[in-house]
Amino acid sequence: ELHVFAGRAEKNLHRKKIFGCKIGLTGIFVRKRLQPQVKEHFGGRIFTNMTLHGRECSKQACYRNRTNAAPPPPRFNILRTHTGILIVMLERLNVGNEKQKQVEALFHNKTPDAIFVPSADIKKAPEPRSGYVSPSYGDVDIRGLVSGGRVRTIAAAEAHKHFPNTFFVPLSRDRVDRGRPTHARVYADEMQKLGIPEERIILQEEPVNTITEVVGAVKLSVERGWRTIAFLSNDYQLDRIQAMYEHITELYPEDAEFEKTLSAFKASGGTVLCVSAEQLLSVRQPGLYGPLIRKAKGTLAYHVRELSERKGKRDILTGEYDVKKSKEV
Repeated sequence: ELHVFAGRAEKNLHRKKIFGCKIGLTGIFVRKRLQPQVKEHFGGRIFTNMTLHGRECSKQACYRNRTNAAPPPPRFNILRTHTGILIVMLERLNVGNEKQKQVEALFHNKTPDAIFVPSADIKKAPEPRSGYVSPSYGDVDIRGLVSGGRVRTIAAAEAHKHFPNTFFVPLSRDRVDRGRPTHARVYADEMQKLGIPEERIILQEEPVNTITEVVGAVKLSVERGWRTIAFLSNDYQLDRIQAMYEHITELYPEDAEFEKTLSAFKASGGTVLCVSAEQLLSVRQPGLYGPLIRKAKGTLAYHVRELSERKGKRDILTGEYDVKKSKEV
């Protein structure tokens, strides 16, 4: 279903371009066709004492003396046309403003310097040039748990519409070399296809699991001078990502220099946000994505994934998280 998801997202971009063209053509129509009629109507009916029907009235210029001329269009019809267009545009503007506020709330009213997109594995597919795509809710990751990674790339494209100057960083590579492309490259290709410019995407292909994704995000943020960063992922993963960030030095003790990097990030006012890809899509396109997301969350496979993530978070907080044996993606 998420392949349909992506297709619909691309159609949405196309529809918005068409809508913009229609608005432009409507403006041209109003200026070229209606404006002269409005001027003539107003000139003949409203300003009679000042212009056409004053003492200096010209019989050739006055429309009242044009025997073959049609009467001016009724004022009511013209104003109704203008009013209808204005009402539609104002309604769309109000809806857009409301969505904008909801998106800002998801990002805690902050503008992220960068949005990191963790991997949820990749799968074979014949369509793209790489031969791989991000998995849908109907696919599983390396641990046999439901993936839903496709939601992340679509949500990233929606976030770009709200934060056009923000960088997007797809993460990770394969843990086992099977001749497959990196997950970061596959996700980046999808983001570009969905409308994010190439210059706004930075690949980070070294991480192999969620822990190293968090570590890599902090390192890159210090290197680039980013202070506010966000992890854009599925609902089920957000709490574990937050717990990992808060206990990252315990989970990643092998890099002694990283503790200094983390301290530098925090000292600069660094902030890490965890944002739900599903909630973002439900705000931006509720009628399109809402039903599909609710259906996916109602499955047994999704509940199993949630239970696994909760256990992972609990183990991190209690110090029982086994980093070496963990196969978290």
